[in-house]
Amino acid sequence: MNPTNSATKKAYIPSPEQLVSAAKLITSFDLMTSAVNEDGEQVEDLKPKEVYNPVLQRFYQCVAQRALDPAHPISVVDPAIDKLVKPNERLVSQAAPALEAFAASFPLQKSEAAAKLEQRSYWRDQLQDAARDVTLDSYTGGSGAAGQKTPRRLSRDLAMDLSIEKLIASGVTAVGSVTPVKDFEEMMQRRDVDLVIDAVTQLRKRIMQLINDSIQDTYYGKTLECVVALRKGCVMEDEFQQFNTMLQDMRFQFENKTRNKFWQLVVEKGLSLIHNQECVDSPITPKDSAEYLGKPLAAAVVSDMPKAEEPGVEQLFDMIE
Repeated sequence: MNPTNSATKKAYIPSPEQLVSAAKLITSFDLMTSAVNEDGEQVEDLKPKEVYNPVLQRFYQCVAQRALDPAHPISVVDPAIDKLVKPNERLVSQAAPALEAFAASFPLQKSEAAAKLEQRSYWRDQLQDAARDVTLDSYTGGSGAAGQKTPRRLSRDLAMDLSIEKLIASGVTAVGSVTPVKDFEEMMQRRDVDLVIDAVTQLRKRIMQLINDSIQDTYYGKTLECVVALRKGCVMEDEFQQFNTMLQDMRFQFENKTRNKFWQLVVEKGLSLIHNQECVDSPITPKDSAEYLGKPLAAAVVSDMPKAEEPGVEQLFDMIE
């Protein structure tokens, strides 16, 4: 975690006091003076040339004993090996004040915002729910008195089919224009490779393309389904900024303009900004989200979010029917 990194979330940036306590904790575990030699002098501990793998050393010790005597019992751990697997009591005692100060600087407390959040739903949960919803009436074939599989076997087979066929075998890597929602969901479901950011970015571009390519309202229905799927996916994967920024872009470009009819569909559907009871790091409150679609455009721009960019020349030509 780098507090100077602009990508670090505000909630994760440590305070100056926390940085000081962390620095003191690291200094208190200085190995340069943590050992004492035969003369009672403080010397460096855990020198690389004196450190070995305790697991291998113990294994070799036991093998050597059994090679000489197959009936030799497992002996106690050699003190030299035992020393490497236990903390340095002198060093831990010396660092105790720094440890206590560090713990006090990072108190653990229950987050009220997190407590209000509903249990998050993951893609794998949807797969399991789909498997549970299938009944015997929806499946034919297999074995049994009625030529059908048991519900347990049915659910397992369906889950296997979904996880193998949908998550890996399909190998979807792009959101197409024919079935964009299906492509997006399959990319989000993949676990062999992380395509969440790619899926969200591509669906955002596909939404804007479908709106601008639509002859009157031809593609509006399909595009609205894409917006619904994008919002749902962004909530699940904590990518609220992606959706909220796109929503502001859409409003700036379409409200009371050529594509105003599509924007009104978004308003009727209630697809507002993702708030902090859906994604805890979102700067948008539930009240702001509820009021966003009804406010005038000038008053609805959220200051904590990147402002929507004005469309360029090419975008303006694309918006002309």
